[in-house]
Amino acid sequence: MKRNSVTLFYADWCGFCQKLKPHYQEFAEQLHKINPTIKVTAIDMDKYGDEIKGSQTGLERYGRSIGDDIKGYPTIMFFDKSKGRMVYSGNRDASSLMKAAKEIFLNTE
Repeated sequence: MKRNSVTLFYADWCGFCQKLKPHYQEFAEQLHKINPTIKVTAIDMDKYGDEIKGSQTGLERYGRSIGDDIKGYPTIMFFDKSKGRMVYSGNRDASSLMKAAKEIFLNTE
């Protein structure tokens, strides 16, 4: 992993994903203002799910593949260069995501 990042794994048909979308976008914009080097992405699992779930990506570095940690949608993962991969389980709003990002990447609350 070359840089810190946050990734949303979603499916268009998922109501929870649709509800999260504007909050995730707001979070991405806020995080970019604070630290533009942290990459914020979203992956459509309807398009790329088979590839991600079938790959061994992350197995060597984290001991399990990324697909193993995607149990449902939406799934949000934080990838920190020094701390590794973390599956986010908090509230799905911009302020909660921002608080988690600050704790993980910026060591602040």
